[in-house]
Amino acid sequence: TFKANGIVNLTQTGSGAIIGSYRRNYIVWDGFTINEATAMSNPDTGPVTIFECTGCVLQNLNINGNGDANGRMDNHNGIRIESSSNITVRNNRIQNVYTDHNVYNGACIMTYSSQGLTIENNYFFFFWSGVFIKGGPFSSQITSTSVVRYNLFENVYENRGGDLSGGCIALHAGAPYSSSAPILIYQNVMKNCGWAGIRIWAFDGTNPLNNPTNSKFFNNVIDGAQNGIWITGTLLTNAGHQFWNNIITNTTVDAIAFGTSPTENVKSRFDSEHNLFYSNNSIAQDAQGTRYTLATWKSTFGQDQAVSESLNSNPLFINSGANNYMLQSSSPARTIGRSIYGVGGTNGSVIPAGAYITGNE
Repeated sequence: TFKANGIVNLTQTGSGAIIGSYRRNYIVWDGFTINEATAMSNPDTGPVTIFECTGCVLQNLNINGNGDANGRMDNHNGIRIESSSNITVRNNRIQNVYTDHNVYNGACIMTYSSQGLTIENNYFFFFWSGVFIKGGPFSSQITSTSVVRYNLFENVYENRGGDLSGGCIALHAGAPYSSSAPILIYQNVMKNCGWAGIRIWAFDGTNPLNNPTNSKFFNNVIDGAQNGIWITGTLLTNAGHQFWNNIITNTTVDAIAFGTSPTENVKSRFDSEHNLFYSNNSIAQDAQGTRYTLATWKSTFGQDQAVSESLNSNPLFINSGANNYMLQSSSPARTIGRSIYGVGGTNGSVIPAGAYITGNE
């Protein structure tokens, strides 16, 4: 274990990862401060890198990507995790991470060929991509569940110019999770989310080892984005994505942007239920540009109509302007959720939608 005693700023005169682990297991880094103004990284690394490791922990770190550092290199990451398993990333502050390339490559956390991740209680702000489960390859579907929970994502745009690109969470080729070992993404708050709070980004639409599958998004709040959830590319048959118990508010384009053929909008690929929508430009849109109200979304695709049916109603947050997304006692979101994966109660029991299930989180 490497633990900072007080405020310890790590600097270097060269460039590259400054802390992390390379083929060493169960290493803990705790409490350090890194600013890329004085600790430059390289493309495809970031200042904190975990490579071919098991059981490492990154916690209580304060990472500043310095925005324009190193010519805004590609794959500019705050934390990079590659070919690793059972890695925990918790209680960190990561900010100011951008790139001049694919905006999602400017990621606070980027992963390749990794599984069994726990990413929790982090604060991500001023970035183009929060958590990007990006690349493979895998020789078989993932067998170890990953969890992304209790995180606050805020201000997904470039603080120097206000470019509203990127998003909070994206799943790409590095997310071929299995039905027995899904990726669980729950009780996160995403505010001012750029292009999308969540992006399911299919790779080639054919290879089950190189496309996102079995992602379970539930009990999240997405407040302020162009799109709440954005699905791009062709989803695999039986892709198994689930979007339950979420609150989506104040989107300027669509709450659900289903950017693929309407014929692919079937429950085995994408299952949306028990959500609350409010103040969105439209509830949903397909790749042909057809927009749907909540009523036509339900009747056309059979989505969001299980008891209790999804609603288009004010969630009555206590004070969203102050990032207090707890629900007032009269909120309609309090009884429309249904517990899944044992979060909030026995599976199927009535729980609130949104990130605060008990109100004591």
